[in-house]
Formats: sequence, C-alpha cells, structure tokens
Amino acid sequence: MIFKNIWKRKYLKLKEEYNKLKENYEILRKNYEKLYSYLNSTSFFRNNLRKYILHNSPNIKNFNYKDTLYNSRKYVCLDGQIVRSKTEREIYNYLILNGVKVKYEAPFYFNGKIIFRPDFYLPEYKLYIEYFGRNYGEDPKYDDTRNFKTLWYSLKNSRVIFIEPPDEYNLYHNIKRKLSFYINTKHWL
Repeated sequence: MIFKNIWKRKYLKLKEEYNKLKENYEILRKNYEKLYSYLNSTSFFRNNLRKYILHNSPNIKNFNYKDTLYNSRKYVCLDGQIVRSKTEREIYNYLILNGVKVKYEAPFYFNGKIIFRPDFYLPEYKLYIEYFGRNYGEDPKYDDTRNFKTLWYSLKNSRVIFIEPPDEYNLYHNIKRKLSFYINTKHWL
C-alpha cells in the first residue's frame, strides 16, 4: 500500500509536469509559427531594406566617387546603369530598390524607326516615365522636345507619368503617388 501511494504521487507529479511541458510546448510552437511567418513576410524584408537604406543613405545617394570615372554629365546607379542626371539616378535607384525592372532610354520605335528615347520604361507594366529637368521657358529647344514627347504619348495612348522640377522636393513620394494610378505601390519604400 505504501508503495502504491508513493508511485501514485510520483505519477501525478510527473503527469502535472508533463501537462506543463505540453502547455509550454504549445506556446513555443505558436510563437515559432508567428516568428516564422514574420521572418518570411514581405514586411520583414522591406523593413530591413528600409533600415539598410536609411543607415546607408549617404552611400546610396552619393556615388560621386564613381561619377569621377565618367564625364560630369553621367551618374552611376546602384546596378551600374549610367544615367545623365542626379535626379534620374534617384528615380532609377528608387525603382530598382522596389523590385521594378527598368530600361533606361530604351528606344521608342514607330514603323521601324526610332522616334525618341523615353527616360525610363517599365516593361512589366508597359509604362513610361519621363523626367523633365527644366521648367517651361528656360530653353526653347528643350520645350520643343518636351511638347513633342507629350503629344506623341497622347496620340499613342501610352501609359506615362511625367516628373518635373517641382516634384523633386519630395521625389520618392511623388513617384510613388504618380505610379499608384497604374500599379500597386502600397508596400513600396
């Protein structure tokens, strides 16, 4: 009888410990599942990318040490693409950091002839981005080119956004806002 009571107490104690371990295991499993889903979510990747960009923004925005390799009118982007202005570099870098494939100055053909070269073309979305670095009235030749391009896009019903000098003050926000009419930019940087 004494042994029976001792074993019963030990059994009950072991059963109680087992139940506690089982509860702790369930809590750990749920927390692991949450952590796993968080680590594999796009928000985790984007938040880390955002932290990296904020931490390294002077390095990303100022590739001037690379710019000296080329003449002063060419600027190097993050993936090595050479563009013609600092703002174009910012636009290009912003697009590739958000996972968009970009073609820089891809020729716009009509009847087998190159009509002009848009600044940016997003082939996944069949969308053009034109950056006009000067205001109207600053340069008559530039104004003629600008008028020709806008007229051509409207005649061909092309999907295009225009980025102008006033947009430079809050460039990333303005790009995101203008692109949001054509593509989902909800989770962009």
